[in-house]
Amino acid sequence: MQRPTLLSRLLRILSVLIALCAAWLVVAFFEYRHERSIAKAAINTVGELQVGYSTQGQAEVMLTPYAKFRVKGLERGIQLAFVNRRWLEPLRSPTQWIYLTVEFRDGLVSSRTFQFLEQPRRRASISQHIRLPAPVLRLGESLTHRKIGSTGDPASPYFVTDIREDLEVPDEQRSRDWKFNLDCFKFMTSCKDVRGVLEGAHPQ
Repeated sequence: MQRPTLLSRLLRILSVLIALCAAWLVVAFFEYRHERSIAKAAINTVGELQVGYSTQGQAEVMLTPYAKFRVKGLERGIQLAFVNRRWLEPLRSPTQWIYLTVEFRDGLVSSRTFQFLEQPRRRASISQHIRLPAPVLRLGESLTHRKIGSTGDPASPYFVTDIREDLEVPDEQRSRDWKFNLDCFKFMTSCKDVRGVLEGAHPQ
């Protein structure tokens, strides 16, 4: 009986490694799809909370199904984190995150915030508050209750766009702004223009 040659052994080992990598990619892909669907559901839930009107108790009950994704350490609020886990296990370095934050004051929901983050430093976020601090309300020489701030080149890896608004902004506008496109929350590639995530505030 002929013994396996060194080459055949190496081919077997290579075949096993390829099979393991393929299995990991399949599992990672379905995990990513699941996490994105949970993130969409959580966004809809947070969207049902009314800043300045919904109570802390109501928010805590509504966000209970997402306890697995809750970030510890926020004293007066609840923060949920959803991550593109493509490289989380092998390199401990995920490339994309979605954060949802609900803050409380005097037993009421005082703000809700959505953030899409992509390494190295790209961000698209919107915060809706009971009242914005005075320095933020000033845009040039005028007073505004809705401020859009952007820095960097949209094609650059260091682009940041933020929208801040308070309850003086009409309900219809705030509801429209709380509409997001998660197509940029991808499995293998980065986002071309993070402004597209803020679908309601930056219609494409």
